[in-house]
Amino acid sequence: MKVSIGQHFIGGSLHGGADGFDLRQRVEPFEPVGTWPRANEAQVVEALEATRAGRAAWLALSAVERAECFRRVLEHLCANTAWSEHLKRYLGIGPRELESELATLKEWLQADELPAESAPKTSGSTTELIAELGIVFANWTELISGLFRRVSAQLNRDRGVVVISDSRWPVSGDALASALSSAGIPTGVVSVLHGLSAPLCDTLVELSASQAASESDEHATLRSLTIPIALDLGRTEGANRSIVVNRATEAEGKLASTAAQVVQEAFGRVATFSGQRPGRVARVICNVRVYSSFTEHLIQAMESANDIQSPIPLIDNDSITSVRALWNLGLDEGATLIFGGESFAPAPGSRIRETRVWPAIYSNVDPEMALSRFRETAPVLCLIRAETDEAAEALARDLDG
Repeated sequence: MKVSIGQHFIGGSLHGGADGFDLRQRVEPFEPVGTWPRANEAQVVEALEATRAGRAAWLALSAVERAECFRRVLEHLCANTAWSEHLKRYLGIGPRELESELATLKEWLQADELPAESAPKTSGSTTELIAELGIVFANWTELISGLFRRVSAQLNRDRGVVVISDSRWPVSGDALASALSSAGIPTGVVSVLHGLSAPLCDTLVELSASQAASESDEHATLRSLTIPIALDLGRTEGANRSIVVNRATEAEGKLASTAAQVVQEAFGRVATFSGQRPGRVARVICNVRVYSSFTEHLIQAMESANDIQSPIPLIDNDSITSVRALWNLGLDEGATLIFGGESFAPAPGSRIRETRVWPAIYSNVDPEMALSRFRETAPVLCLIRAETDEAAEALARDLDG
C-alpha cells in the first residue's frame, strides 16, 4: 500500500523537510505506508508566527461566516475519505466499524451548529486565560472527528491553532490540512506540524505554562516568542468508568446482554481501540449475589466476541512493557487472572513483534488494590464484589471520582 508523502501545513501551504519518519502497517504484511517530515525549531516558529498573522482574518469573520467555514471543512472530510481507507489498511479495521466515525461528521454537517460542548474537558495544561494561539496535540484514538472538534473549539475561542500531529497516525493531521485548504478557511489561521521531537514538545508545554522567557539555550528562538499560548494535550478523563451490576439485572434476565455490553465498553475495537483509548482500566462492581453468574456470562461473551478474537494491534509497541507490568501487579496483589493476560506470538518472519495483546480480566479484585485504581490506559478489566447494590453504587462513585 502506498499513500502520498505527508507534509507540514504552514501559512496555508505545504512544506517538506530534510529529516523524516517512516510508518508501516500494523497488520500483515507490515508494508511501508509513507514518510512524514519532522518539524524542526525553525518550522515551529514559522508555524506560530504564521498562525498569529492568520488569526486576524479569522477574527474579522462573522459567526455566520465561521459556521460556513466549518461546514465546508466537514463536507470535505465526509467526501474525501482517503483517511478512512488508510486507517482500515493500517490497523485492519473493517469498513463497517468506521461507519460511526463518518456518521458523526455527517451529523455535525447537517446540524445548525456544532455541539455546544465543542471540546472535551482535559486533564492537561489547557488554560482559559486570554490567549492568541491554541496548540492542539492530536491523539490517534480520536481519529478525525475528535481532532476537528478540539480545533474548532480553539477557533471558537478566537484563537489561531497549531496542530501537532500524532506520529503514530499522522494521517489525521494530513486530512485536516487538506480539508482546511479545500474549504477556503482564512489562510494561516491553522497550521499542522508532524514529528516533533520530545524536547520541542516539552518546550511548547513550558511556554504555555509560564509564558516567560527562559535562560535555557535549548530552542532559544522558540523561547523568545511572547505569543500567549493555550495548550490542549487531548488527555480526556472518564473513559472506562465503573459499571455496576446489581440484582435487578439478574431478575430482568439481562446478565448476558450486560456482559456483552461490558466487553464492548472495555475492549471494543471501535469503542476503545481494543483497550488503547486514553482513560483508565475498566471496572465492573458486582453485587455479590450475582457475581458468579455474571462472571460466567462475561467469560462466554469474551470467548464469542469477534472484537476479542482479533484485537487491534498496539499502536505504541513500547506499551507492551507497561501492560505486562500491570498484569504482574494484579497477580502480585492477589487478584485472580481468569482470562487473557498474554501477548500474541509474532508471526514467523514478521518484522514487528508482539503487536497485539489479549485483554485481561481479573477476579477477586479488592477496591483498595492499586490495580482497581489504575488510571493509565491498558486492556484490563477488574471484577470487584460489593455486598449490596447501594454499596456498589457508592464504590463506583469513589473509584470514578
